[in-house]
Amino acid sequence: MLNDRLFDLLRKLDADELEEVWIKYLRKTREDDDFGRRSREQRVEPISRELRYLAAHSIADIVNRRKEHDYPWDEIIRQVNEKLNLTTTVINDNVRVLEDALLERLSAVAGKAETFAASRVASQRAIEELASQARWAPWSPRRPLTFLKSVATGRMIWGPNYRKVIPAVLFILSAARTHDVLKEMKA
Repeated sequence: MLNDRLFDLLRKLDADELEEVWIKYLRKTREDDDFGRRSREQRVEPISRELRYLAAHSIADIVNRRKEHDYPWDEIIRQVNEKLNLTTTVINDNVRVLEDALLERLSAVAGKAETFAASRVASQRAIEELASQARWAPWSPRRPLTFLKSVATGRMIWGPNYRKVIPAVLFILSAARTHDVLKEMKA
């Protein structure tokens, strides 16, 4: 799966943005996995591996431990939408529709039409705000079936990992979309 959508999105980012994902959002250091010595192209692989590892950190996925890059991007996107309470408003499960819903929510929180392009600072604040609003606990005493279903389907990621996964995904989507917009403007 080394050429799925996550790889495509990461390849759109410049070296500084990839470093920001690694250090600020995934909370790694430049020394981890020799990240600081890697070229821009080589930085994509460890980010993909780490993000998929964090997103697949559920009971079901630990039991069925996958290869390093096997956890699908569309499943990560579904989980982030679910944690940000967007799944009730998004009927279509198409990954591009879900990505657009995340970007619309990010733009609304930042108060900008093109979040990252308009203001990187506003975008960063919006990412932090959305991550803080996420539903961390998938279980409550009134909803034991939701808990069991999330365990059985592998959709339950333990809370601390979402504090990395959600901001990283929002940053990657926002920065990649900005690069697309700038590319279209130049054409």
